Amino acid sequence: MPIFDKITLDNDSLFLLARYGLLNSFLSEVICDEITHGINLNAKDQEIALKNYKIKNGIEDNHSMDRYRQRELLSQDNFKYRFEKEEKLKRYYKKHFSSDNKSQFLLRKDDLTQVKYRLLRVSQEGLAKEFFLQITEEGGDLSELSRKYSEGPEKENGGLIGPVLITKAHPVLAERLRCSREGQLIEPFQVENCWLLVRLEKLIPASFDEVVAEQMSSELFQQWLRDVVGQRLSSIKEALDQDALLRLELVHS
Repeated sequence: MPIFDKITLDNDSLFLLARYGLLNSFLSEVICDEITHGINLNAKDQEIALKNYKIKNGIEDNHSMDRYRQRELLSQDNFKYRFEKEEKLKRYYKKHFSSDNKSQFLLRKDDLTQVKYRLLRVSQEGLAKEFFLQITEEGGDLSELSRKYSEGPEKENGGLIGPVLITKAHPVLAERLRCSREGQLIEPFQVENCWLLVRLEKLIPASFDEVVAEQMSSELFQQWLRDVVGQRLSSIKEALDQDALLRLELVHS
C-alpha cells in the first residue's frame, strides 16, 4: 500500500507545509511513492541501489548506516524505500517516457551542445582590444596572455574552459560561441562589467546515445510530475471546507 494511503492531513498540516514551502515537494514525493509502489527490485538490484545510496550519502559501514537511520528517524522499511527509490523511478520513466525521448532530444539538442573555448577576461575595453591586436597582428599567444592578465579563475588554466554545456556560459557568450567557427578568435565584447576575448576551440554537438536518452526520459517525467502536482493542488483546494478557504483568503489578503 502506498504510504499516502496511510496519511490523513488536516487543514492545519496542509497550511503548515505550504507555509514552509514544502507542500509541492511533499506531493511530489507522495506521487512518486504511488507510481513506484508496484515496482519490485531483485536482490542484486537492491544491493546495487544500496551501494549507490551509501556512496551518495557518505555511509561507510553498517555502524554509520545505523547512525544515519537514527539521525533521519528511518525504520528499516523506510530506509529501504529511500535507497530503492531512485532505481524504481528510473525504471518507471524508462518504461513510460522512452517512446518520446527522441522528440525531446531534438527539441533540446542545441542546449545539449558542448563547447571548449579559451578565455581572457579584463575590466578595461582598451586592454581587451590591445590583446586582440597582439594576437591577430603580432602572433601573441592567447593562452599565455590569459595566464598573465586574465582577471578570473580561468587564468590558472591558461584560459581554457570545457568541454561544458553551452548553456552553462553567460547568454551573451553562448550566442557568440554558437556563431563562431572552431579556431576563430572573437573580437572583444562586453559581458556585464568585463570585456572578453574568446577563441572557440571545439564545438561538440549532442548525440542521442544511451545516457542522453535516459536524461531526456527523466526530463519528460519531471515535466509530467510537475503537472500532476499542480492537478493535486487544485483538487486539494477544491476539497477545502469554507472555514479553511476563509483562512486562506485572509492569509492572502
